[in-house]
Amino acid sequence: MSSRSVVPEVLQEVVRYYDRNNIVDRVAKRAENAKYWLAKASSLAAEEKQLKSKLHPSVCKVLSPKRIVLWREMLKAYNYHDLGVVDELFNGTKLTGNIQPCGLWPAKFSPSTVTEEGLSSIARRDRPLVQHSAIISEDEEVNSSVWQQTLEEVQSGLAEGPFDLEVIPSTSPISRRFGIRQNGKIRCVDDFTGSSVNGSIQTHETPRPHTLDIVGGLLSLCMGCLDSKSGWQGRVFDLKSAYRQCAISPASIPFSYIGVFDPKDRKVKAFRLVAFPFGSIAAVHAFLRIAASLWFLGLKVFNVLWTNYFDDFVTVCPEQESKSVASSIHCLFSLLGWKFADSGSKSTTIRRHLSSIRRPCEPC
Repeated sequence: MSSRSVVPEVLQEVVRYYDRNNIVDRVAKRAENAKYWLAKASSLAAEEKQLKSKLHPSVCKVLSPKRIVLWREMLKAYNYHDLGVVDELFNGTKLTGNIQPCGLWPAKFSPSTVTEEGLSSIARRDRPLVQHSAIISEDEEVNSSVWQQTLEEVQSGLAEGPFDLEVIPSTSPISRRFGIRQNGKIRCVDDFTGSSVNGSIQTHETPRPHTLDIVGGLLSLCMGCLDSKSGWQGRVFDLKSAYRQCAISPASIPFSYIGVFDPKDRKVKAFRLVAFPFGSIAAVHAFLRIAASLWFLGLKVFNVLWTNYFDDFVTVCPEQESKSVASSIHCLFSLLGWKFADSGSKSTTIRRHLSSIRRPCEPC
């Protein structure tokens, strides 16, 4: 199987667009589309405000920066096949139950192992264990960091609390939050498997983000079809705190509690999450579905050569076109209200002459 065959057809279309149009035309088209959608955003402002007024307060806390009406209009304009993704974001994602297929990924049925009623029974059974060492780390720095990060989420409107465990309904599972050291930082993880909340999820598809084989296939296409005399540049665009930019459905309030160790009072306290937890199966499915729509718009609106792996978007382009591509991606994310990293390691560029790695291959 050719490495090119794994590249989605909609991405191959952009490679062919590059082959047919010169850099001047490509840059001009991006500028034209940016101007059009900026004007469209302005004209839809009143409708955006009206739509936001219908949001549940907890969902509105998370989605207030998003331009949902504009996003829907953009997806419709380019005939995106999964318009249900708009409702997924607008209504908030349920942490339990059946996840309907969206047609983006290969079919694979995974049944739930527990009902919501069963979750309530498990919650009552496990509540006495919540106070114990499963949540408490032997590393005091980890305990302090996890507690402080959780309080910061409260201040940002992404969580509510802290609450004493006694005030949380005994039928509500409390998923433990713990910290792991990763790349010199302490990252919070929410264990929705240990609380059995993930066990209540039933899925019909298996998500497939773009792994390195897609990136390799894209590079192979570029080497075979496009001008390789000039230098090319690669860059990663990273959504900031990506999961925290999406909301939990109000219907999942009883299943959204986490337990966090308070290093000062030396006991576990509860918080209710408003934004996606990092550790929920439902959140993974929903976020990848949303990210796929952003990737699609980057292709269609701005003809960007890029792939999507969770919250990372990997781009390649001729070096002299890099400012146009970067500005277009900034425009897309900013227009739709998504926070992204525009500095730091994730925004580092990688330059390479394709001619130095060119190999014979069939034309587009």
